[in-house]
Amino acid sequence: MKIIKLLRKLVLTVIILIILIAVGFHFYGAKVMKVGVEKGASLALHVPVAVESVNLSILAGKAGLTDLIVSNPPGYQHKNMLELGSAQVSLDIKSVFSDTINIDKILLENITVVLEQRGLTSNNIQDIIDGMASPKKDTEPGKQPTSGKPGKKLLIKELQINEVTVNAKLLPVPGKIDTVRSE
Repeated sequence: MKIIKLLRKLVLTVIILIILIAVGFHFYGAKVMKVGVEKGASLALHVPVAVESVNLSILAGKAGLTDLIVSNPPGYQHKNMLELGSAQVSLDIKSVFSDTINIDKILLENITVVLEQRGLTSNNIQDIIDGMASPKKDTEPGKQPTSGKPGKKLLIKELQINEVTVNAKLLPVPGKIDTVRSE
């Protein structure tokens, strides 16, 4: 009799805990994701990254963000290297547990990229890439460590990129425009 009461209390406690986690994630999940994206991307790229908002629907397999801004490294004239108006991803949630993750659609819209040359040998994009490349001491330069296990495969069924603007700031030439805009 005591065991049955104890099991009932345990099951009830687990159910209440699951409900509390679900409710908490519903109200605070987007804020946590926003902070995670900003901090994770800033640490990885070694430049400030900001996001206006993040939305996530785990059960539907959808995620998105709006107004992502990646700053330029210090020393460049333009403040931002990348501005992304919105990004939406939808995937087959069951495929996350298989060998191949099936992404149904990736939609990227309102993108502005600034390629800014500094001197003869460096530019903002290459500086960010160089900052990301930090091989571990026990690996050869440029070679990533391997775990021995094959990774998951990724299948993207549809990739749509809309409204892209590229600004290229070249080396200044007296009397000439040094920023070229392409849409």
